[in-house]
Amino acid sequence: MDQYQRYHYDVLFIPTGELPKPVDAELWYFPPGALMTGTPTFFRRFSGSTRHDAWRLVLTEFHAWVTQGAPATWPKKCRRCVAILPATSPEADCERCR
Repeated sequence: MDQYQRYHYDVLFIPTGELPKPVDAELWYFPPGALMTGTPTFFRRFSGSTRHDAWRLVLTEFHAWVTQGAPATWPKKCRRCVAILPATSPEADCERCR
């Protein structure tokens, strides 16, 4: 696992084959001081045209979240276009990307 400001995290890649962004990247983390056993906490999943693009999106979002103090009210975002979603949205995609 990699580390950023005492958070341990890992990025998993999921090939979806959906064009124009056929690769998803999920970030899972253990908070500072937590035992690194069991299942880590899911952070976000973003889509990209390449593995690097998807990795960059999810890692940039994670770094911003950690830098802001890991607020519980961090906005939910579309995994494809990174548009901010309503807090009550049950979906991971905005209406435009569905």
